[in-house]
Amino acid sequence: MSSRLRVLAAAFLALIVCAVMFAEVWWWDGGALKIPLLVQGRVFPLPILSWMSLWSYLAWIARQPGAEPVPRPRRLGIIFGAHWCILLAHLSWSLTRHLPPGLSAWYVRYWQLVWAVALVGGTIGLEGWIASCRRRVRDGGVCSLEWAPPAVAFLGLWVVSILAAPGFAIGAAMAGVGLSRVVPSSLRRDLAGRAAAWWRRPAVFLITIFLAALGLRLFYAARILSSPDFLNTGSDGPIYDAIAWQLVSGEGSTSLGSLPLFAPGYVRFLALVYWLLGRNYVAVCAIQSLLGAAACLVLYDVARRLFNETTARVAAAFAALNFLLVFSAAAIGHQALDLFWTLLVVWALVRYAESPRRVGRWMLGIGMLLGWAAATREGNIAFWGAAVLWIVLGMRLIVGWRTALRHAALLSCGFLLVLFPFVHGAGSGIHARINDQWFAYPYTTPHLKFWWNPWRDPAAAWELLQTHPVLVIGRIVKAMAANASAMLLDQGYGSFDLLFLVRRSVYSAGLWAYAYGAALAGLVVMGREMLRRPQARLGWWLIITVVASRLVVHLLLESAYRHRAPLEPYLILIASAGLVRLLRPRVFR
Repeated sequence: MSSRLRVLAAAFLALIVCAVMFAEVWWWDGGALKIPLLVQGRVFPLPILSWMSLWSYLAWIARQPGAEPVPRPRRLGIIFGAHWCILLAHLSWSLTRHLPPGLSAWYVRYWQLVWAVALVGGTIGLEGWIASCRRRVRDGGVCSLEWAPPAVAFLGLWVVSILAAPGFAIGAAMAGVGLSRVVPSSLRRDLAGRAAAWWRRPAVFLITIFLAALGLRLFYAARILSSPDFLNTGSDGPIYDAIAWQLVSGEGSTSLGSLPLFAPGYVRFLALVYWLLGRNYVAVCAIQSLLGAAACLVLYDVARRLFNETTARVAAAFAALNFLLVFSAAAIGHQALDLFWTLLVVWALVRYAESPRRVGRWMLGIGMLLGWAAATREGNIAFWGAAVLWIVLGMRLIVGWRTALRHAALLSCGFLLVLFPFVHGAGSGIHARINDQWFAYPYTTPHLKFWWNPWRDPAAAWELLQTHPVLVIGRIVKAMAANASAMLLDQGYGSFDLLFLVRRSVYSAGLWAYAYGAALAGLVVMGREMLRRPQARLGWWLIITVVASRLVVHLLLESAYRHRAPLEPYLILIASAGLVRLLRPRVFR
């Protein structure tokens, strides 16, 4: 096949690929394959057709005579770039026709900024690719045909933009052409190199991340505080507020009844703020925002110690922009402090894995920190048990059984020393708490909380299990799957996201598919390495331990999107590791 025929064939196939993607995004709402979430009839679209068509196109390119191999990072960039253009086209068309209620002018401007940057940057990139093709053909070579799908997809975005907002699209395209002509490519590369060198400086990066994270959290808190229903932003906010004020004022009863572990640590944090600054919700959100921004820096150091600098930067940047973490800082709720204290415990244990003899002397203090984390949210009790097993079964490979048992005992002593005063003699015990929380939400029919509850009626539950074991086990598995999807796959709360834009839109679901793909890649990479070299990867085992211990609680009890907040830093870390591994295959070898 001649060069001209190959170019024509590539253009024709690129048109077919983009037509498939347009069809999947427009006609099948983002994915021909949809995963049921078992939560209020929702589904999660998976863009299988788009991925398969793009991979097939790249495979065809690779088989052409004289074709140069396309590195994996470039292949992934081509797939994501083409798909992203079409997702943005769909979102832009939808929003110019109808803005969702509650989408403020700030969010609209931000979305328009993303749209404009895409048009300007895409125009510059398209013109550069065309110029490169001309030079290659003039020199007797072949145009880099692998970039044809993103080019065609961008042209589709431009056409949709013209139809949706003609003046806006033409202005952005003209700005892109003007910049590409006025600013030479050599100058653009020089400026980009200087900016990258400046950005690679650790101090510059960390200060930028902290200020960006703090600014976003304060901005969102200011928006939420303007609502008259602010206390209900985070679940149970009115209860925390009332009990904290009772502790300060001494008026009314501070009894929690049958809820002995109803975030007493968070209530006392609120009481301390109220005692110092009055019943000041602005101060509460400001302090929570500071801790949320600091959590991004703690996550950076954890990722840097466990993986590498690149993974640490990616994780910190995503944590700074993550909607759930931003949301948690702006609400009266235990999530804001739970994620910070738990992350601080993980950081201390990572340091312990690096230097067990030296840091082991501080194990009593680490246990006390974990005890306070459990007082902030009782799910950390499960983390305590898992951490003890991690020390006894994992760290004993390094320090031996005797030292590992001593460290586990010190951790437990510190943990119980702080937590015991909160649970001693309170309410009707942890049994009542689990009974109340057992599969709390009716995600399945019949509602398992009342149909099979061994905490409420052990005899009836045992009898039903004996007579209908398959039925009981099947419904428990289905209920656990519903709890998992509600916590991990559903994207509740809010209407806008800095990364995923309009929540629950086709665009948002499309980008979440890539986020979940990166997390799956991270789990695969980590799992393989952890099994091959368990002693060298004890820090990785710790991350899986905290995720599993905190997740299993919500698989059996109350489970919703907001309960993912304390796990979000570790999910971001796993996804960041997977993303870096996909883009740099040898990075963890």
